[in-house]
Amino acid sequence: MLGSRNNLKNDGIKLLFESLKNNNSIKKLNLSYNSIEDKNIIEIEKYFKNENNKLIELNLSGNYIKEKIIKNIFNGIKNNKNNKLKILN
Repeated sequence: MLGSRNNLKNDGIKLLFESLKNNNSIKKLNLSYNSIEDKNIIEIEKYFKNENNKLIELNLSGNYIKEKIIKNIFNGIKNNKNNKLKILN
């Protein structure tokens, strides 16, 4: 598991999820308390649209993301046949 309390913000989230597209070993990602905002979610959504996504667990708790945005992510992930995610916090 990676990432809790690293204050990743905008550029960090973008770089992280771009690099995850080519990574087969990371299965759990803890991004709690990283100052992630609604505008960063597009990078996360792009990752889950990628057929090579491997994450099975993602923790976004303690960030600045509205519940409505989290529901949108969940619905997008749920409807993606390439999804492997089982836990979204």
